[in-house]
Order: sequence, then C-alpha cells, then structure tokens
Amino acid sequence: IKASGKNKYGYLLYDKSTVERITSIRLYQKMGFQLKEIKEFIDKPEAEIKEVLKEKQAYLQRMIKHLNDIQSVVEKIINNDSKTNLNEEILQVIKEEI
Repeated sequence: IKASGKNKYGYLLYDKSTVERITSIRLYQKMGFQLKEIKEFIDKPEAEIKEVLKEKQAYLQRMIKHLNDIQSVVEKIINNDSKTNLNEEILQVIKEEI
C-alpha cells in the first residue's frame, strides 16, 4: 500500500481504492487472518476469496462450539455441579480438535 501523497501537515494521503483495500485488510484481520494469509488471497478472483472465507467460516464455527463447551464446563465448575461427571467433560473439551 502506497500513499498518494502528503498534506501540508505531513499526514499521508490515500485514494479511495487504497482506503477500501485497507478497510478490507482490517476486516480480514478481524476474521482472524494473518497479514501473510491476506496477502496470498486478497488480489485473487472473488470466487477464490469466497472459498477461503468458507474455510474460515467453518473454522470459526468449530471454534465457537469449542468455546461454548469450555464455557459450559467453567459454569459447572463455578456452580460446583456435582451431578455431572466434570472430569469426563473436562477431558472431552481438552481432547477436542478445532
């Protein structure tokens, strides 16, 4: 990304397409992509970007399930829920692959 110039105060200026690109990069970072990954797919055709996003979506869904499982175990520990076998649940959460 290159600035299109500087204003009289020394601040870098960017054209509209560069601002849109920066906005896209920030969004992809919020989705959990690393800059190296973004660099690999950002200029690819839309169909290829959608495939990358579908893979990320599936990963995020697995992560959400995993975090919900962890949250459930934490809640049971806090509530000292002796009616359930927490050891089994804890082991299951630890063994889960994301």
